[in-house]
Order: sequence, then structure tokens, then C-alpha cells
Amino acid sequence: MKRPAAEQVRFWNVDLASTATKATTIANSVRDTVDGMHRTIDAMNWSGDARNAVDGRCTREVTEMRVIAAAYEDLATALNDGQARMGQLVSQLRTDYTSLTNSGYKIESDWTVTAEGDDAGRTQEATNQTVRLQRLADELGWADADCAAGVKSAVDAINELTPANAGANPRQAREDVDAFRNGTATLEQVERLTWATTLTDQQKADLAAGRQVNLPQERLDYLNSVMRDLDGLPVGEISKIGAGLPNGEDKVVAAGLADALQLTSNPQVTGNGLTAAQGGKAGVDFGGLSALPSSVRTALTDPPGNSSVKRTNVETVAEILSKGSSQVAQGSDADRALLNQATDITKQIDSEANPLASKLFSQVSSDHIAVNDFFTGQGMDAVMAPGEKFDNQAAIGTLLDHNWDGDDAGVSALLKTVDTDASSPDRHINTEAGQSARQIADYVATHRDTLLHITSESGHWNPSNAPTSIGALNPNLTAQLGDTLANYIPAMAGVDDSNLNSHGFVDSNTRSFSAESMRNVFAVIDSDPEAAKMFNANAYQQIAGLNQIYGATGMTDTRWAEWGAHIDKAAQDGAQLELKTRQDDGTTTQKNNMALFDGIREVAAYELKKVPVAGGLLELGLKSMSSEVRLDTLGTVATEGAHIDLSHDGSIASQSYNILQGLASSPDHGDLRNDPNIGKYFDPTTGELRSFTDIGNSYDNQKTSYAYLNEDLAQYAPNVDRYRLQWNTGRSTNEPK
Repeated sequence: MKRPAAEQVRFWNVDLASTATKATTIANSVRDTVDGMHRTIDAMNWSGDARNAVDGRCTREVTEMRVIAAAYEDLATALNDGQARMGQLVSQLRTDYTSLTNSGYKIESDWTVTAEGDDAGRTQEATNQTVRLQRLADELGWADADCAAGVKSAVDAINELTPANAGANPRQAREDVDAFRNGTATLEQVERLTWATTLTDQQKADLAAGRQVNLPQERLDYLNSVMRDLDGLPVGEISKIGAGLPNGEDKVVAAGLADALQLTSNPQVTGNGLTAAQGGKAGVDFGGLSALPSSVRTALTDPPGNSSVKRTNVETVAEILSKGSSQVAQGSDADRALLNQATDITKQIDSEANPLASKLFSQVSSDHIAVNDFFTGQGMDAVMAPGEKFDNQAAIGTLLDHNWDGDDAGVSALLKTVDTDASSPDRHINTEAGQSARQIADYVATHRDTLLHITSESGHWNPSNAPTSIGALNPNLTAQLGDTLANYIPAMAGVDDSNLNSHGFVDSNTRSFSAESMRNVFAVIDSDPEAAKMFNANAYQQIAGLNQIYGATGMTDTRWAEWGAHIDKAAQDGAQLELKTRQDDGTTTQKNNMALFDGIREVAAYELKKVPVAGGLLELGLKSMSSEVRLDTLGTVATEGAHIDLSHDGSIASQSYNILQGLASSPDHGDLRNDPNIGKYFDPTTGELRSFTDIGNSYDNQKTSYAYLNEDLAQYAPNVDRYRLQWNTGRSTNEPK
């Protein structure tokens, strides 16, 4: 908000009501006209297909015109509100300005009032008037901003529904396509394609969130006509559309064509809300593959297999689509179909399959709606041959049970999309990511043995045919798999979805994640040392965070200990299981095995994921730690050996320290320096919690120091003993099946 200047307000003449009256008149006129049209057509005495077609078109036109009328009413409302709020304020400010200046006061541009001379009374009056006038001017600024926003929103809606290119029709679409092909298109024709494929910011946001987007039927009709006029052309010819145009118009047409393909194949895009459930038709009322040119549709649905021709066609279509906007592409069946085709190519055993499949996966990874649908199977049947069903678990297996031979960037990009969406503030996107992660985790958990023994005999490319783990074959993919699933470690351990900011992993439609499943996930990620280091480090960072939450929330809910124990148990058992697998395969020996949990300490706290817990505690995991703090001071990781056990005093002390961190970060915790039990652990000058290392040096040795820490915390909060008991119970009752 910008405060209006005094010299400007003096000359303002707020007369918005007259324009509002005109807008209301237009709204009433439009509504009366369409009602009359509807009554006239409804009264006609005829029947059959022609009548049905006219009725359908009439219904759409009436709906669209009523939306236009509503937009004009919104404009009138914004103007009337602006008149009511600003008119009185401007009048008051103008009156006060004149009165004060006539009384010898000076008023600056920012409404500061000054009085000449040393009269204390006038000086005080100037101060009082400054406060009052600036408050009024600020109110005027807010009213002006609100009115401007309302007017802009209404005008944008009117422009969207009644654009300069109104009147576009199938005949124009044919002429435009011919001109694009011949290189003779006019600027008006280029602009018409751009107009037809341009979405508002709100429409883009709706697409990204999986919500329906309504295009005026006229625009959808134009785009569908463009698709029909491309029918019969090979994809190679379609890729050259607009190539002969000058001055960069070729790129504009290429982008418009890509966006047209995406919009017309998107089931979220409808003409005035008419969907399949409401009797609408794909390619007429809403988007779908059936609306696309036949050659494009064939390239996207006919399994390419080992055919070089079919693969070339798929790659050509992908190249066409790559010229468009990723925001316009969200949720299109064209992108879903590309994912399915890339999966089919992945199944082939030849040197060209991996690079091509990876390229396709990378391109579509920006369409997070299609990516999440691919992992969950939602909506994917639409891109299959008639009668066929998409098997999302089999598709996930194709991507993971495979030797990518260094070309795993595409699959990693798909997993990264889920990873990014896990922290989306949009609940729909966030939940879809959790549902995708659950499907991925379910596959990993139920195919642990396969993923630790990938061979060519399993139907996936591994020329050596030696049983090799996913981590050894595809370390980068395994690392991203770990990063993605790390968002859901608390959910795997049983933390309620309502307590998490990363939703959807466990909901009303899914069962809880078993101890065995969680153990298997850890074992698979552990097959690559670097992935194991980060995944387990994230796990123990989250245990630390759960301990902190317990300390910050009154130290009453011991479930945080149980959930943390489940994570600890799964991490330990998973590491041992992965090690045993390698020992059984003869690929390593105990003597040469790196101590996994020693490697965890190499990871700095700032590299790890925060505990994804909802509400004000979300940031708690990192509030009281600096980037230099190492993980062994934050979690319950033992000081040595590959097996973590809280029976060690050092590990219990780490848990105690986490709880103190949470207590120190909680609101209204008071000054803890004077507490007879735990006051010594806070800096006497600043009141900040001392570092874990500093506390360890309080006595002759760390063991003694940390033993006192444990005892002092238990004296301060007796419930801590119940917390530790719940930890032990959680570990003992969470045995793998």
C-alpha cells in the first residue's frame, strides 16, 4: 500500500458510482438477452440430433454469458465499495487540508503537519494533526489498493471472456493452420493462436493443484479445430509447423502449438465445466488423447518396443511438446502417455533405450500432476490401449529393477518431483506427493530381495548377469530415492498424518507401514554407501527432532519416544539386513565392512531434512543448532559400532540434550538459569543452552558429565523416565515380522 501524497488528494474527484451504474446496466442487459435467447430456442417445435446440438450449444452460451454478467456485477461492486470508502476519506482530508493551511500550518507531501514559531501549543497541535492525517491517508491508501485489486480482477475476467480475438471459429482455425504450414501467417493469426493457449495466473495455479479449468467454449472449439486440421499429417510434418515464419514468430507458433496439444489433451480443461460425468465429450467439451491429431495420438499410445521408427515418432512428439509452457502442461494426458511410452522403452534391452527413456522422463518431470499420477496409477488408464489397465507397481519396478548404466537422471528427476512436492504448501499437491511416495515405498519394501539382486534374468538390463544391488548399479538414483522417502520416515514410524506437514503417506485409504516394510526400505537405501549415509542421518536427525518436540510440548506425550524408537529399530535392522545380504552374496566381509553409523557423523546437521511436523514446531528441529553441530550431538547415534543401543550413557545423554533443546525453544519456558536441577546447563549470561560438548566437559570425563545430565533432567521432569521406558517398549514391540 502506498500512502497518497497530500498535493494529489487535494485534486482527487472520486466519482466511481456513475461507472458502477453503467456496469450494472451492462450486466442486466446481458442477462436479459441470454434469457430471451434461451426461451426462444426452448420454445421451438423440433426434435432430433439437430435440436440436441442446438440445445447443448445454447446451454453453454447461456452459461458463458451469465459468467460475463457476473463479472460486470463484480466490477460494479468493486467500484461502489471504492466510492463508499474513498469518497468520505478524500472529502475529510481535503477539508482538513484547507482548514489547517488557512490557520497557518504547513502540510508536507507525506501529511506531516508543522507550525512556525515557538508556540508549544501549536507545535503539539501540529503533532496531533500529523498522526490523525497520516492515519486517514493510510486508510485512503488501503481503500484505493483494495478498489484497484477488485477492479483489476473483474476487468481481467471480462477480458478473458470477451477477448479481442472474439469470433474465432473452425474456419479461421483451418486458415490459420494452412498459413502456419506455408509460412504466410499474419501477425493476427499468430496472436490468435497465442490468445487461445494463454492461461491466467489463477488458471495456471488451478492446473498445478489438480483443479478444473474452464476455458470459454469458443477457445476450446478453436483449439479442437486446430487439432482436427492437423489430422493426417505425420508427426515430422507437425514438428515443422511455423518453421518458415520470420522475426521469431516461428518460435511463438511452436510454443502455441505445444500448448494447444497439452490443453486439448488435458481432462482438467473443460468448456464451461462440462465434464465426462456431466455428459461431456472428450475433444469437444474437455481434453483428452482423442482430441489430438491421429499421428500424435498413435505415437503416444502404440508401444514403441524396439522399433526405431516408433521411437523416433515418440521422440519427435516429445520435442514438439518441449517448446511449450510447463505451467500449461500440468496434468495433460499427453504427458501421462509420454511417461508410459518411456517406461515401455526402458524395458527394451539395447544401448539406445536408456538415454531415450531418461530424456523423456526428464522432460515430463516438470509436470508434477502427471508424475504423481504415474506413481499412483490415477488417471493412467486413459493413455492405455482399449481394455488395458495401467499397473503402477509394475511401472515402478521397471524403473527401479534396472541397470541404467549412468543414464538414471530421468528417473531421479521423477523422484525429485515427489521430493519437492512433499513440502508444498498446497495441501492437494502435498498429499499427492505422499500418496506417490507410499506407492514407491510399498514397491521397495515388497521387492527388497529383487532390488538387492538385479540381474539380466529378471528382465532388466544387466549385461554381467551378476546379482547386483540397486545402489551399486544406480548410486545417484538410490540417493534420490533416499532423499524422497526421507520426507516420510516419521510417517513410516507411525506419526499421525495430522501431526505432519508432509501428508498422504498413510491416510484413510492405506494401511499403516509395517516394521518389516520400514526395515526393508532402509536395507535397500543402504545398498549405496553415500545414500545410506544421508538416509540414516536424516532418520536420526528426525529422532532428535521428535525428542525436541517432546521437550517443547510439556513433556507429557510419550508417543514421540515410541515413534523415534521405531525409526531407530528400522535403521539398525535395515543396516544389518543389507550387510547380511552382501555377506551371503560374497560381495563383502565383516572385516572389510565400513561401519555405517560412523559414516553418519560426517553429515552436517544443515544438510538434513527437518522433521516434517505440522504447526509452529516445524522449524524446531533446527532452531537450537548451528550448521557446525554434528549429528552425534543431536540424535541417539552410538559412539561406536554398527548397532545403536540407548543403554549407552552417551546415547541417553544425547536424547536428554534433545529434550532440553525442545524445552529451550518452547514459548513461555521462563528463565531456566535459576532452576536447581537444570539451570547449570544454560549460559549464566545469555540464558542460552550450552553446547553438548561443553556440557560433556563439565566433570572429569564425559561419562560422568552425561550421567549427571540424565539424572538432573529426570529430577526436573520425572515424566522423562516414562519417555525412556516408552522408547524401550517401542523398540521391543516393533520387531520385524
